[in-house]
Amino acid sequence: DKTFGLAWSRGTSFQKQETASATIAAASLSLGSCLLVVIVVNLQSSNRRTKQIVKERTLALSAANNKLQQEIQERQRAESKANQAYRAADAANSAKSEFLATMSHEMRTPMNSVLGFSELLGKSRLDADQQLWTSYIQSSGTSLLNLINDILDFSKIEAGKFELEHTAFSIRQALEEV
Repeated sequence: DKTFGLAWSRGTSFQKQETASATIAAASLSLGSCLLVVIVVNLQSSNRRTKQIVKERTLALSAANNKLQQEIQERQRAESKANQAYRAADAANSAKSEFLATMSHEMRTPMNSVLGFSELLGKSRLDADQQLWTSYIQSSGTSLLNLINDILDFSKIEAGKFELEHTAFSIRQALEEV
């Protein structure tokens, strides 16, 4: 078995190498410090730019948010006005329907009276002209009563209380009466 050994002679130049290594280490440390300073300066600059960008975008978002808030308020005001107008129109429509119903009932009673008396008059002794005039009164009164009933039906339709009824009629007679 043979053993090999390896030796290294430091010699006189060892001190110089050590000094050179220390110089290289010091230079490396200085260079590293400089690089760190450059990196820190770049990071600070990037940080400032980032903060500026964030500030600008925050202002832009804030302005957009304010504009949206104003639009929301305007729409809420418009919606409120529309609701008020709707309620006013609904109240006016109800008043109109109530008026039509009341008026048609109020007009119907005297019209029925006119028709009743004209019927009685027609049954009395009248000459030919008086009979003709009485028939005009009855025909006109019946037409007017039908119109009043139509108005009452219209108000019932609006109130949702209208009921259809099936009635036979002569279209020819209806057209002749118009």
